[in-house]
Amino acid sequence: MVICWLLISSLALAQDNTNRNSTSKKDSIRYGPHTTRYYYWHTLYHNIDDTLYIDTAYANRHRYNLVQKNNNMWQDLGVFGTAAQPIFYREPEQIGTRLGYNSLAPYRLHRDEVRYFDSYSPVTDLDYIQGGKGRTRLRVTHARSITPEASAAIFFQRQEANKILGRNSRRNDPMLTNQGYGTMARFFSRDLRYKLLAHFLYSEHAVQENGGYNTNELSPSTSHMLANLPPQELAYSLEQVVSREKVYNFHLYQQLDLPKDSLQQIKQTVQLFHQLEWLRQANEYVDENLLSNFRNFYRRLPFNVAQWRGRELRYATHYQQLDNRAGIKGQWHGLRYRTYLRNRIYSFQANYTDVNTLADSAKNVHLAPEWFAGAVAQFAVYQHHSIDAEAEVQLPLQDYRTKIIYHNKWFKGTWVRTVFSPDLTQRHVFGSFFKWANPDFYRTISDRLNYETGFIPVPFIKKYLSFAHFAGFENIQNFVYYDTAGIARQTTEGVRLLHAGLHIRAQWKDWQWHTQIRYSQNIGEDVFRVPPLLINSQLFIQKKFFAGELDGQLGLDFHWKSAFYANAFMPATQQFILNNRYLTDGYPVLDLFFNFKISRALLFVKLTNMLQDIAGKAYFNTPRYFAQPRSLEIGINWLFFD
Repeated sequence: MVICWLLISSLALAQDNTNRNSTSKKDSIRYGPHTTRYYYWHTLYHNIDDTLYIDTAYANRHRYNLVQKNNNMWQDLGVFGTAAQPIFYREPEQIGTRLGYNSLAPYRLHRDEVRYFDSYSPVTDLDYIQGGKGRTRLRVTHARSITPEASAAIFFQRQEANKILGRNSRRNDPMLTNQGYGTMARFFSRDLRYKLLAHFLYSEHAVQENGGYNTNELSPSTSHMLANLPPQELAYSLEQVVSREKVYNFHLYQQLDLPKDSLQQIKQTVQLFHQLEWLRQANEYVDENLLSNFRNFYRRLPFNVAQWRGRELRYATHYQQLDNRAGIKGQWHGLRYRTYLRNRIYSFQANYTDVNTLADSAKNVHLAPEWFAGAVAQFAVYQHHSIDAEAEVQLPLQDYRTKIIYHNKWFKGTWVRTVFSPDLTQRHVFGSFFKWANPDFYRTISDRLNYETGFIPVPFIKKYLSFAHFAGFENIQNFVYYDTAGIARQTTEGVRLLHAGLHIRAQWKDWQWHTQIRYSQNIGEDVFRVPPLLINSQLFIQKKFFAGELDGQLGLDFHWKSAFYANAFMPATQQFILNNRYLTDGYPVLDLFFNFKISRALLFVKLTNMLQDIAGKAYFNTPRYFAQPRSLEIGINWLFFD
C-alpha cells in the first residue's frame, strides 16, 4: 500500500507545471516570509486550518539551549548537547513497548518539528550559534516547490562542544558531536482531497563521557566545596569512555477526503487517514580504561574488574519499531471526531561482553506485535464551554491512556490517566556494567490533574499589569526509578506531587517584566525530588534603537530555584539516577541579552552567568557537572528566498 502511494506521488511530482501563474505574474511577487507557508503533519492530522508562515519574531531568540527553552525546568550536564531530562514529572506519550534511552532524544529533529514547505520561491533557513569553549550549532534547511502541488526540502544539523573545566580539559578538547540530516516531501492533489507528507531523518550523537568531577575526597557534608576548587585541581571521573547513539526515522502521513453528498452540509466531512513510522535506534557505551574508571567512578560492579587490564568493556543495544495507524476522522455539525486502529512490530537485541568468559555475546528479546485502538472527540457543550476527550487502549486491555480537557473563557482543566508498562531498559539489562531482569515489575498508574487560567488584567491598572495562575497534582503508583547505584527499582508506595504558581506580566511604555513563580512538593515516597521553589524573571526594553533604525529587545534574564537533591547521571545506562549526596542549584543565574532584527536576519548577543565569581565560582544542575560558565554567545537566523 505504501509503495503504491509513493509511486502515485512520484508521478505527480513529474507533472508539467502548466497550471502555475504566468511568469510575469510570478516575477511581480516580492518573495519573503509572507509567501512561504508550511505544514506540520499534526496540523493535518488534527485538521487545524491556521496558515503557518516562517517565524520572524526576535523575542527570546537568546533562549536557544534546551534548559532555558523549557523555562529552566530541565537539567543537563552543564553543556548544551549533553544528556538531559525534565526535572518535573512527565508521563510517557507512548503506551506499550518503549526502549527507554531518552537522555539524548531532545537534540534530534523530531517528527512534530519537521516543516513541509509550500513556497512561491526557493527558501533557505540558516541558523548558526557560537558560544565559548567550542560550543557551536548549525542548522540549515533548504526547500522549494517542484509543482504547485508538490515540494521537497533537505535538512542538515551539526553541533559541537568542548570540555569546559578541569586539569584534564585542554583547548579544543572535544566533548560531543551531534550530526543529523533529513529530507522531506509534500504532495497535495489539485482538488486538495488527497494530501501526503513524508520525511526521513538520521541523527548521530557521540559524547566523550567524563562522569563529572572526581569527588572521592569530599564527604556529603563538604560537597559544596567542589564549586570553590580552582579549575587546575579538578579532574574528571571517567577517561577514554564514549557513548554513541544513532537514530533512523521514516515517517509518512496521508489523508483522503471522501466526496460530499449533495444533501450534506458543508460542515460535515469524512476523511480516511494512514500513518506509517519506522524507527531504528542503536546505542553503544565503550569503556577502554575500566581499571582506573572503577576506582574513580563506578566503585561497585557485579564482577571482578582485575581481569580487565588492557581490555575494553562494551554494551550496545539495537532497537527497531514499525508503527502503522489507519482510521477515519471528520466533522459532523459541532463534533470533531477521530478513531483509528494501530499496530506496532518490534525487535530488540543487546550486544555485550560476557564478564565470565570475556567473549562477545548477543541476546535477542522476543517482543510480540502489539495492537491499539484509539478515539478522539472535540465538541462544544454550551456557548464558551467545550470538551476534548481522547483515549488509546492496548488490545487486549493492558496499557491505556485517557485524557479529558475542559475549556471555558476563564480557565482550562485537564485530567490524564496513563497506565503504562516499564520500558525495555527498566526490564532488561544483560551486562556488562549492570545486569538485571525485572519481569515482575507492575504497570505504572499515573493520574494528572491540571488547572490554568489565561492572563487576567488587574483592576484599575489592567493596562499595566496582568497575571495568570495554575495548579496541578500527580499521583503515581508503582513508579519505576533508578536508585543511587543505578539499579532499576519500583516503589511500594505512591509518589504524589503538588505544584502551584503564578505568571505575572507588567508593561510600562517600552518596558516589560515577565515572571513565573512555581511551588512544588512531593508528599509521597521520597524517590522523585523537585525544587520547592522556582523563579524565572525577565526584564527588558523593546523598541527601535539607534534613532529608529534597529528593532530589538534588550534586557536581563534571571533564574533561581531552591537547592535540592537533583538526580545524578549514570553514563553506562544513559539514565538519571537517585542522588542523596549532593545538593544542586540554589544559585542565581543572570544573563544579559540583546535580540534584534536586521532585514531578514534575526540575531542575538548574550552574556551568560553574569554573577559568576559574585554569587559563587560555579553551580550545578546535575551533581558533579558544572553548569554553564560565564561566556559570550552570538546567534544568527538568516532567511533567503532566491
